Amino acid sequence: MKKIIIFILISINSFSQEHKSLFYTDIAGINNPGFIGLNEINHLTLETIQSFDKNKKTSNSSVLYGSTYFNDYNFFLGYKVSSNYFSNIGLGEAKIELSYTYRLKLNPKFTLYPFISTHFKIPSKFSNLYFEDQIFSGLSSNDPVLDYYKAKGYIDFNSGFLIKNQNLFFGLSINNITKANTSSNNELAVKISRSADINLGFQTEFRNFGLFAMGTYFHRPTLDKGINFSEFRLDQEIIFYNFSINIFEEFFSNTYSNGLKSIGMSMIFPVENYEIGLGFKTSLNESIRSNDNFIGVILKLNFDTLPFATFLKWEESPYY
Repeated sequence: MKKIIIFILISINSFSQEHKSLFYTDIAGINNPGFIGLNEINHLTLETIQSFDKNKKTSNSSVLYGSTYFNDYNFFLGYKVSSNYFSNIGLGEAKIELSYTYRLKLNPKFTLYPFISTHFKIPSKFSNLYFEDQIFSGLSSNDPVLDYYKAKGYIDFNSGFLIKNQNLFFGLSINNITKANTSSNNELAVKISRSADINLGFQTEFRNFGLFAMGTYFHRPTLDKGINFSEFRLDQEIIFYNFSINIFEEFFSNTYSNGLKSIGMSMIFPVENYEIGLGFKTSLNESIRSNDNFIGVILKLNFDTLPFATFLKWEESPYY
């Protein structure tokens, strides 16, 4: 029983390593700060997502993040605060992150955005989980499971880049480089596994609209080298002057399953310097009980406004 509970807790931790966004094409920078280079706009963004699984258990995932450009030094400073809360066991966690992204013009066609980021994970806390001795005694639990799982805060690093030209981009992020130890129990060191995000995007512009497509592979290994929880996501977005619509599909690509996992859609409407969005995702795979159905909202404040109208997701310009 101890091993089962510990495995569940480790699995929850592995699934919550990154914020799961409904608006991925707009705020992919939460995983890869190099995405700051797609629009080069100083902004502050809030996204919150509520999920419901097959057992009607809920969780909330929220993120507040933004970026600031330092013109004299040609770099972006990114900042992010994210949280996850699982209502069924009352497990809550939070993460704070800072990133440095440099803007390097390779030639008239290509621009490179290498980055490094550091994040601090605040220890997980339980609020709704009760053990048998706690129920009967009314006191604090002495269950040995709590001795095995003593989460602690840790610092880790991510690094990678994004490179783009007018129509294409390629992004790579290597996460948890130092493989930080997440447990304070010296006899049971629980180190987070390194993971990776790979992005490939394309855009084209027509007379009255623009099209954008992006494929993302999330490589998510676990402590057991023979197991991974990797996924693939495909986004297709149509962009007009006053709003954009994104349809996406998520696919399992892990040890236990392959095939279509879920589909979703999001819409974003600009209002002056703001962007307001609504989105949802629904699970399609009946064999996985932990699949979630998401609904979410996004509010983005752009501190700068591009001096041109475009149907493109990004555009090379002398803006900075």
